Amino acid sequence: MVAACGSSPRNSVETGKNPARPKAEEERLPDRQVRTDQIEIVQRDDQRQIAWKVRSKNSDVTLRGDGLVSGRLEQVQGEVFSQNKVASRFRARVAEADQAQQRLELRGEVEFKSLEPPLTLRADQVVWHAQTRRLRAQGNVRLSSDVYEMGPFRELWASPDLREVGTPETWKTK
Repeated sequence: MVAACGSSPRNSVETGKNPARPKAEEERLPDRQVRTDQIEIVQRDDQRQIAWKVRSKNSDVTLRGDGLVSGRLEQVQGEVFSQNKVASRFRARVAEADQAQQRLELRGEVEFKSLEPPLTLRADQVVWHAQTRRLRAQGNVRLSSDVYEMGPFRELWASPDLREVGTPETWKTK
């Protein structure tokens, strides 16, 4: 885990699978609750590829003894990655991040913008789970481009770059 705290304008936490540690460090440290202003959390998947990054202006996080982070973040923005490249950018009012579950839940005026093709997905809530590599958008879901807008839908699932989008029923048949 890499963490920078103190006088820097932004705190950064990056983790995924922890590297091998010397025997003296194998004992789990106690969890710590931290209220912070600016923070960035980076999630890596099981192959150590970046899954997502989220930045926040305010947060209440738990720094777990095993080096992973979870917490509630406010006024967030960030990126979802595919093959270690940015696939889409997002923003939302609130996020719940959980590195142990490799899960990021965004709520409140959620907006995802893919880089290529340039598409925008808007919803009340979007959940990204690194293991399934799928966005699950719920509540007043709309998908738009420069030439069309679809929606509202109750729920849509999408790939990180928004190239594949479908209802849960149609996605299961793929």
